[in-house]
Amino acid sequence: MSKFTNSPLVTSTRIHPTKKNGSGNFTRRIKKITIHHAAGVINSNNLLAWGFNPACGGSWNYGIGNCGAIHQMIDEKDRAWTSSSPVND
Repeated sequence: MSKFTNSPLVTSTRIHPTKKNGSGNFTRRIKKITIHHAAGVINSNNLLAWGFNPACGGSWNYGIGNCGAIHQMIDEKDRAWTSSSPVND
């Protein structure tokens, strides 16, 4: 089984307790990275706050704000709801 480590490039971490699937159940190697674009100009703190808003139905492992700061919302050992596909995420 692969060992997952969180990126050392992260500037802030706030792990969401429920917006994830498959906690620690990965047995395959990483083959793809899913990139999503949030249309708008938003810094990483506001993007992370939006992810924690109950009106936001999505989640992600890492988010990058317009300032270049990186935040983490879901641990790498867990699957974020990024594309709703265990094969893709």
